[in-house]
Amino acid sequence: MFTKTLTAAAVAALVATAGVATAQNYVGLTMAMDENTTTISLPLVRADADGFVAIYEYNAGSFGELLGEEPINAGANTSVKINLGSSARTNVAAVIFAGPVTMPSEGVGFTEIEVQEMN
Repeated sequence: MFTKTLTAAAVAALVATAGVATAQNYVGLTMAMDENTTTISLPLVRADADGFVAIYEYNAGSFGELLGEEPINAGANTSVKINLGSSARTNVAAVIFAGPVTMPSEGVGFTEIEVQEMN
């Protein structure tokens, strides 16, 4: 059995997607995930306002299909679990939205999550 490891490109860092993000919107992530797991657990998501965190396929700087989403509250959200429907086979991005999920470019910040195989 192989294990996939998910590591944030910048743990607890923020990458602005629309130029409106503040230091209050970020995803902190360091975890390991079995290749058959269909859920990503984000240890910490901090948001300025109530909204959602969404997981998208993410490769070569481009967002792909929406894989799953979960509502979040303003402030610190711990142990946010997002059902993907199937296991992540490519890199993904956790995108924070203030309000409903729209286009990834309208999120207030995102963190790329690298998927790596481990033996």
